[in-house]
Amino acid sequence: MNSNLAYQEEFWEELINGRAVAMSPAATNHNRVASMIFHIFQGYLDGKSCEPFADSETVYLTKTDHFVPDCMVVCDKDKIKSDGVHGAPDLVVEVLSPSTARRDRGHKKDVYEACGVPEYWIVDTLNKSIEVYLLRDGKYIMDNLYILYPDFVLEKMKEAGCVFINYGIESLDNDTLRVMHKGLTRDMIIRGVENTLKAGISPGLNIIFGNINEPLSALDDAVEFLLKYDDHAQLRTIRPVTPYPGSELFDYAVEQGLIKDTADFYENKHTNSDLLSVNFTKYTDEEVYDALCRANMKLIRQYQKVQQRRFEQVCCDLYQNRNSDFRGFRQS
Repeated sequence: MNSNLAYQEEFWEELINGRAVAMSPAATNHNRVASMIFHIFQGYLDGKSCEPFADSETVYLTKTDHFVPDCMVVCDKDKIKSDGVHGAPDLVVEVLSPSTARRDRGHKKDVYEACGVPEYWIVDTLNKSIEVYLLRDGKYIMDNLYILYPDFVLEKMKEAGCVFINYGIESLDNDTLRVMHKGLTRDMIIRGVENTLKAGISPGLNIIFGNINEPLSALDDAVEFLLKYDDHAQLRTIRPVTPYPGSELFDYAVEQGLIKDTADFYENKHTNSDLLSVNFTKYTDEEVYDALCRANMKLIRQYQKVQQRRFEQVCCDLYQNRNSDFRGFRQS
């Protein structure tokens, strides 16, 4: 080994199931992604009690398992020692690489689960995905899967004859999206819709309002979004949230005493899909109805304007171009 300090590199090793495993130098993209995730956490947690760690810190979980995660967050300061973290972090992130993928999905995941790590992320740079696992009753369940589909998928769909994709967007409010476990953010939704339009495919944009503590500002955002991105081929309005039996929202309503049971829902609460079954917001029913009325009137007026322009264009085409394919103005 070269004794010149300028040529010496720092190497880490992990203890995996009692066996020392040297960590191979990671690829550039792996390091870039891991570094970006760490800095996002660092910025978000600035001034808060939890502390993020990059991939140079060891976490001591058992006598036979000492790991060096790509990123972790620790909220219990007593676990942070001079040589690393002793005990389960609050969140662990592993960025997959060809040499570690099997361990990250296998033994490491099992150990994180057994040692009580509440949240575990697996980041797959090749497939552009993030798997988010949450600990429930001592077992990991996949709470969310974030995937960034490349543009060519939409292009291939267009080539295959796809002309319309119906999207259940539900809300443009990030807090509400988290409550609904959508696994999406406002920016992700907008980017996906813009890519769909770019591919020449018409998106169906479905939005509802009134989830748990959803703000009225979400309605304004929804109207602005629909006016900008909807092609107005169909009349789209915003309906209130309906907690159908079997849904998580229905169970919440029962727990809060807002609904007695399934019979109460169908016989007393759910009278019309465009009216409130249960008000989960912090506003009165009257305030919600006023906001829905204003929002939907804007959408209806815009739809009528677009349809009027279309009919006028059809009319001009019929008589100016003698369009013999025209089949009448009547609409069923």
